[in-house]
Amino acid sequence: MNSAIKWRIVSLQAFLVVVLAGAAVFAYGLGTFTTSQIRDELTAQQVYFPGADQIKAAGALDPRSSRRRSATRRATRSPTATRPGSTPTTSSASTFRVSPTA
Repeated sequence: MNSAIKWRIVSLQAFLVVVLAGAAVFAYGLGTFTTSQIRDELTAQQVYFPGADQIKAAGALDPRSSRRRSATRRATRSPTATRPGSTPTTSSASTFRVSPTA
């Protein structure tokens, strides 16, 4: 391998390092900008989220909570189904069938 090819490879590697470093700086700056914009908007709208110390096990934010599972179910109208735990009625306008989304 002659010296001209070695210098070409080294210069291409240096160029690639500069391009990748520039892309990393751009991505970091874009992430920081987006985070600050979202934080500023939520603060202006007075939207706050509970801290990690305020989340309790089996609370509303626990993914294993039965309340959360029931909130993700989809209710569809069906003329033959009733609400769970109720007695069947003759009116089909007020009946629902609850089907899991998963």
